[in-house]
Amino acid sequence: MRRPRLGTALALALAVAAWPLGSPAAAADAWRVGGLLGAGWGQASAPADGSAGPTLLEGSAFSGVTLRGGALLTWAPIAALHMGAEAALVYQHTEGYAARERYRRELSFAMWSLDILPMARAPLRLGGDTWGVEVGAGVGWRLGLRTAAVERRIGFASEEPALPLRVGHDLLVALDVGVVPAFAAWDLPLRVRYLALPSYGRSTADRLESGRYRAGVNWQLLLQLELRR
Repeated sequence: MRRPRLGTALALALAVAAWPLGSPAAAADAWRVGGLLGAGWGQASAPADGSAGPTLLEGSAFSGVTLRGGALLTWAPIAALHMGAEAALVYQHTEGYAARERYRRELSFAMWSLDILPMARAPLRLGGDTWGVEVGAGVGWRLGLRTAAVERRIGFASEEPALPLRVGHDLLVALDVGVVPAFAAWDLPLRVRYLALPSYGRSTADRLESGRYRAGVNWQLLLQLELRR
């Protein structure tokens, strides 16, 4: 008589463990859909430019308002772990300037991008069934869609050609903590979220490619409100 194969034994064990989720009621409770809306601040840090390298606005940092909205899907395989994914449209406005005596040059960027962000969260029900806290982390992608620039010069006698721009994609790392009030079938999480984009260039040379500049941010800090059913 042959012994059962390890793969068969594992499959049977997983089937038994997943049996409670197999019922329609359990499946309905495990999956949740919703929307999100966030606002905050983003910054492209002052570039680390060498004396011989190119620089923009004498190495100015760029910072400004961030808006973020989209849809989310969450799945709770067990009570202590929530998995999910977000698809969000992001608008980022940043400004920087350089000034010397009576000359001043200002540059502002408007950027549109799409975030695809898987998340994992640990929920802590501190208030019974009425409210709780969630701590989360995730790694995803930011896909650049469009970038526009507006430039203003003060004290210059002549106008220079507009700065050539390009779009690109970045790695996205998210950390957040949220308070989650529960109202009947709805949750209304309010989160403080930090987003880091470690792949965005740290110097002006890194942000330039064939003479075209890629605007972006190194980090964002947001307050995000979600509606989850």
